[in-house]
Amino acid sequence: QTQGQLDQVEGEKKTLSRDIKQLDHSISQLNLNIKSSEISIDKLKLELELLDEKRINTETSINGQREAIAKVLRELQQKDDDNIIQILLRGNSLAQSLAEIQNLQDVQSNLSINVASLNTLHDEFNKNIHETTNTKNKLEIANDSYKNRKVIAADKKTEKNSLLGSTKNKESVYQKQLSELEDKQAAIG
Repeated sequence: QTQGQLDQVEGEKKTLSRDIKQLDHSISQLNLNIKSSEISIDKLKLELELLDEKRINTETSINGQREAIAKVLRELQQKDDDNIIQILLRGNSLAQSLAEIQNLQDVQSNLSINVASLNTLHDEFNKNIHETTNTKNKLEIANDSYKNRKVIAADKKTEKNSLLGSTKNKESVYQKQLSELEDKQAAIG
């Protein structure tokens, strides 16, 4: 009967040892996942910083384009009061008048270019806002995942410590029973 108990305790010891190894493996995996989450979080924070810099640069460019458009509009307003015949008659020479007409056409062309550029900048700005929102959402998910992994890792460590305590108790019982068995065998033998 004592040998049966010893065999049972030995089996439990092996099971506990296997369980501890599994927990160690789980804890190692969780620690790797936690490190991966930390790296992902750092990467997302850097992406947000870059997107913020890009947004600021785009806003600056938009303001510059708005100012350029306002300037062109003021020029057009001043020159628009004159029609082509007035420009031709006002000039000292035909060449000067044609140059002024060409200048007016260039101003109108600049206006078209500036408006197109402003539209492109607005598109970039909207894209940046969309990317920033997506990155913030990813960061929030990564932070939640990180926190959950930390909690799970702490639970696994607690489970392991509990198992280790149980193993030590079983081992002391096993050693006591082994000692009693050896004493009995010595008394018989």
